[in-house]
Amino acid sequence: MANTTRWPKSANEWTADDLRAYNISVSSVPAYEFFSCPPPPNSSLDKLVDPAILTSPCPGPYPNCNTNPDLPHHVEQYLGYLSLATRTTPLDPNRESAIVSFSAKTLKLLGFHGRDRIGEDRERESEQGEGQEMVQKVVTMHYELPFTICTTTRVAQTGVCLISMRPTMVLLVLIADPTQPTAVTESKANASSPNAEAHLIASAIATFESNNAKRSSRGLPAFSSMTVPGIVMHGTCPTFYLVPVTRELSESVMCGVWPENSTETKVVRCETVAKVRGEGKAGEGGMEDPRYRKLALENFLAFKELARDHWENLFKGF
Repeated sequence: MANTTRWPKSANEWTADDLRAYNISVSSVPAYEFFSCPPPPNSSLDKLVDPAILTSPCPGPYPNCNTNPDLPHHVEQYLGYLSLATRTTPLDPNRESAIVSFSAKTLKLLGFHGRDRIGEDRERESEQGEGQEMVQKVVTMHYELPFTICTTTRVAQTGVCLISMRPTMVLLVLIADPTQPTAVTESKANASSPNAEAHLIASAIATFESNNAKRSSRGLPAFSSMTVPGIVMHGTCPTFYLVPVTRELSESVMCGVWPENSTETKVVRCETVAKVRGEGKAGEGGMEDPRYRKLALENFLAFKELARDHWENLFKGF
């Protein structure tokens, strides 16, 4: 692929062919390997989420909503976002917006936003309440990043971003996929057609460029490598990614050339797949199924801890 013609595309136009053009591969790993341990115990989820969110059926379309009138407002609201993301069809022009809104609501539900301690001693500092370094995190939708490709500036339009304030750094990128049900299906799609996985990886490269530009503007050294946490929401089915971006990869995309040392960038992903004994797969319709919803939220929580280990490095020197 070293002699492939490369074009100055925005991130949402990237395809599997573009990944190959910059020597980027993607492999799937099981949850126990991706998270390095099983998802957090149910007690962690129970502390953050109302049990009704985990067990209540997804409301049907109006007028057959079947909503329990006794549900607390915040539960009814979350299930409403879930219903909207679930009920829209791939041909509905509002489907992507519905998935983005539901995804942002999910990140907020699980405490991705807000003030957070950084540093190796955050647990000890939490107990002491003194001397901790704090960062304010915000969940934002449709965040746009400049994307330099083939010596031309294009755009990386994300669905949802987790960003820090003062300094403004991109911590996590989420892309909504309104067309494909799973990452496996997407990987088998036409290699020359735009897809959410390639979109996410291009956005991660743009994140590397943006975060290093922020560090340079503060007189701090740029990183030579950075692992960007990412999520693709295939409808309401999350797939989690760790995207390693190096200066070599970033510069090859900026110049539109094959990586100088032919270095392969190895991206790993973890799909959220549930199996119920004697019943095959659970949650084929996504988080509409309460069994799948619980597993997906547990994986979101596990990913929050994994992602934090990577984004903490961004604040060195600030």
